[in-house]
Amino acid sequence: MALLPVDLAELETALVDGLGVATAERIVAGWQVRRTPALRVNRLRFSLEPDAAGRLAEELAATGIPLTRHPLSPWSFTTTPEGERAIKHSEAFTKGRLYMQSLSSQVPALLGEAQPRSTILDACAAPGGKTALFAMRAGRPAPPGLLVAVERSAVRAQQLRHTLQRQGVDWAEVVVADARSLPDRQRRRRFSTILVDAPCTGTGTLRLGDPRSYAHLAGRYAGYAAIKAHQQHGILSAMAELLTGDGLLVYSTCSVDPVENEAVVDGLLRARPDLGLTDLTTWNQHFPSAIPACASVSGTPVDPTIPERCLRLLPDALAEGFFVAAFKRR
Repeated sequence: MALLPVDLAELETALVDGLGVATAERIVAGWQVRRTPALRVNRLRFSLEPDAAGRLAEELAATGIPLTRHPLSPWSFTTTPEGERAIKHSEAFTKGRLYMQSLSSQVPALLGEAQPRSTILDACAAPGGKTALFAMRAGRPAPPGLLVAVERSAVRAQQLRHTLQRQGVDWAEVVVADARSLPDRQRRRRFSTILVDAPCTGTGTLRLGDPRSYAHLAGRYAGYAAIKAHQQHGILSAMAELLTGDGLLVYSTCSVDPVENEAVVDGLLRARPDLGLTDLTTWNQHFPSAIPACASVSGTPVDPTIPERCLRLLPDALAEGFFVAAFKRR
């Protein structure tokens, strides 16, 4: 029996062949549930007193907006669909004290060093939520610290600037460029934390009840996924060149396809034997949909540390489908 509409037949084949029928069925089920809205408090826009985030939650609850703490981080909360609508019309939201951001997409920007002297590069930065989270964690830079946000699209770079402005981040250097071919000034720098939240097929975020969420994949999935994987490998390889000796390179996608995840990570590990993976499986405790990363892609085994150390999430009521890997020099 077909799991997906006929115009997504190529995607269904990729899921079944890459992940097996049982996991493919879980993914399709996850595309049909209503996801719990998540957000984070932005401490750059309010008091740094102890538990100021908790007091803000209490203030909103008093106005009928429910917030529930989530243990992912001190700044992470969930709400209800009605609460999300109310938040988007609240003063706290318009003034940048709150930012709607899924729990899974917060994880990459919670990794790595983030202090005033950290050198941080977000290689595919728009719309800016992860850049702003890095900025909040690190605070205003002190030499030699810096925060660089790269975005290929000039239109999306404007969205990035708007997000950073609303979040109170006025020190980020926004660079409009392809991360694979950065200007000389950026290529000469070295960064202690680099995030590649790569452009992807977006299969972790599909909603089967909303054809607009998968219109870009209809009837063309296989070729589109191959193009994205090639682009992802190019960006990740370029960013590996900019990593400091003790730095962390984070790779993430909102895709469930092993071609964009395990295969890309395996490609970098093979090309760069000086790099190894750090263990991210402790993050599994926050996500009921976490499963081990794949041990093979298209029948070819991948580096054995990939299923042991990467974070792979299936879509469910709490999280988007998501994948995260983190590299350090051996």
